[in-house]
Amino acid sequence: MANHTHHHQQRPLLPRLHLFEINDQPWFPPFLRARVQAGLTHAWTAYIPGLQPASPASLVADILLCTIGPDRVARYTFIDFCSGAGGPTPSIERSLNRRLIRRALDGGGSGGGAVPADKKRREAKTRHQQQQQHDGPSYADVAKQLSTSEVSPNNNSTRTDPYATTSSTEQGAPSYAEAAKQISTDEVSPNSNGKSHDDGSAAKSSKEASTDSTRGHDAPSYAEAAKQMSTDEVSPASAAAAAAAQDNGHKKPTNKDNAKAEKKKKNNNIAEPPKSFSSDSQEDDDDNNKAVLAGVDFILTDLHPHLTSWEEAARSSARLHYVARPVNAAAAPRDLVSQATSSVTTTTHPGDSGVPVPGRDTFRLFNLAFHHFDDPAARSILRDTLATSSGFGIFELQDRSLSSFVTCAIFGVGVFLFGLPLYWWSPLTLFFIYVVPLVPLVLVFDGLVSSLRTRTPAEVEALLKSCGNKDFDAGRWEVRSGRERFLWPTGHLNWVICTKKEEGS
Repeated sequence: MANHTHHHQQRPLLPRLHLFEINDQPWFPPFLRARVQAGLTHAWTAYIPGLQPASPASLVADILLCTIGPDRVARYTFIDFCSGAGGPTPSIERSLNRRLIRRALDGGGSGGGAVPADKKRREAKTRHQQQQQHDGPSYADVAKQLSTSEVSPNNNSTRTDPYATTSSTEQGAPSYAEAAKQISTDEVSPNSNGKSHDDGSAAKSSKEASTDSTRGHDAPSYAEAAKQMSTDEVSPASAAAAAAAQDNGHKKPTNKDNAKAEKKKKNNNIAEPPKSFSSDSQEDDDDNNKAVLAGVDFILTDLHPHLTSWEEAARSSARLHYVARPVNAAAAPRDLVSQATSSVTTTTHPGDSGVPVPGRDTFRLFNLAFHHFDDPAARSILRDTLATSSGFGIFELQDRSLSSFVTCAIFGVGVFLFGLPLYWWSPLTLFFIYVVPLVPLVLVFDGLVSSLRTRTPAEVEALLKSCGNKDFDAGRWEVRSGRERFLWPTGHLNWVICTKKEEGS
């Protein structure tokens, strides 16, 4: 059997009940759903000194480092298969990469001994450069920007509807409830994993996106969007042809081309610029190279891509990518989860195509998402994960305990306390917080239902055992779990991490 390590877990107060959440329902208005999702993002990224040791997203980065180990973490590409509007993943990426870069600059460890003055100076300089290039504002500010699309007073750009979507896929996306039902009933065979969906929204310009956002409620209904997603698949041959066409359109220079250019340069007596032999410059370059190589890539995916939010989040880091086409967690595309990740097209910034570092193992993330799936859907997702990935992590802000129910009530109070400073720019949002308090009501109600839906580590492991995976049954996977406080006195982050054992271990 698989090895498992469970930290102390409270006995569930109630049996697991897969009740409905309001935010999952197809009849719930999209403009309210967007505001609820913004509230959930703030729950992940907020940090209140004195009440929290760190934001929950930062805690996830620490848990990944401590549980898996920094050396092994650096060999993964992290794929969030239920990203929604982005959630905590951009913040997790920033926190984890900062820790890995700091460790690389420290020489691969945090051992004792004084650090030489020149190394401290180089580290400070490199961190300053990294901060200028990548850090920007904290993700609490980024999350606010994602949910508001607000422009600064000095910006003359026209304010757009902060909760408007940019494609029919986003506008008419089926809810989690319908997605879970589709996953549990419409499982694809192993031979159909190469199929992909045609997603034209990835190629839209910002002007087209603005035009689409003005269409509002003219987008297809949930039922029509779901039907279209399940029927408008292209054949593997068509997908391969499209990929080939894209590659031909963005052909990179080969070694032969580079050799020809070098020969032409020499024939034309073009002088090479003098190289600097400054030891300080060389050391700075070495440290910068260490910082670049130390980082890991994160990829946002979802059955219903939220391209507007993902584009905004991807601008904050060169390590954050997203897949514009729909991705089913129960039948992940093999080009995405394979170790040779260079065959899948992801987007780092709007208009730019790129890929994560190839040759890295896949680690799947489920942030506040796994409880949405009933047992058949969850089993399908885990079966696909065991077959195609090297690890996964389930992170939930709730469980079936009295303390979790209290935390949900505290969260509702927090919405009233912080709603005005967060959403002062949106009278409609304030209306649905203070006058007709639908936003806090849905957040509290869905939080309580999420608590009842959340599985214990033992229940997750029972699902894993029922997947019929030979490697898991033979003990080649290790399951670890734990519980960390993120909000005093009752808020706890519950996690389950499952990794494939390395050969020879």
